[in-house]
Amino acid sequence: MTAARDFLKKINHEGLPLFNPLHGEGGIGKKGSKTSGGNESKEVKWNSIAKQLYNAIMWVIVIIDAKPNTAIYEVKEKVWKFKSYEPFPSQVKAVNIIIGKNIVGKTLTEAIDELRHDNDIRDGMCDFDKLIEIITHYVDKEGHAIEIEPKF
Repeated sequence: MTAARDFLKKINHEGLPLFNPLHGEGGIGKKGSKTSGGNESKEVKWNSIAKQLYNAIMWVIVIIDAKPNTAIYEVKEKVWKFKSYEPFPSQVKAVNIIIGKNIVGKTLTEAIDELRHDNDIRDGMCDFDKLIEIITHYVDKEGHAIEIEPKF
């Protein structure tokens, strides 16, 4: 682990945020960690819908063993970059479609529940009520309601 930390220090990079859905929320875990400039880093407040979508994306990545440079990673990067803003409904729809194509016959919540039997998973990381609300009230560009089955 020290080699990785030394490498990040040499390239002046803080590292990637941690995500472990089996034990808690992601993040560095050190309050007030210093940036390269010596200033305390400002913690960006997550939009609640963006946080739900990000958690759903990370679960999908873990469950389907998604490879980098795929559609799910593209959505993940956009949600992460604009985490303080509400994601576009089209982003929620894209993740819903990815779930439907890759987790066949069950919802994401059902797939997570199967993992609960052997793991201690926090409930807050598995709440997708706001995403389900977006999908059930999805409208096209002209404002016409589109019926989509939520896969969250």
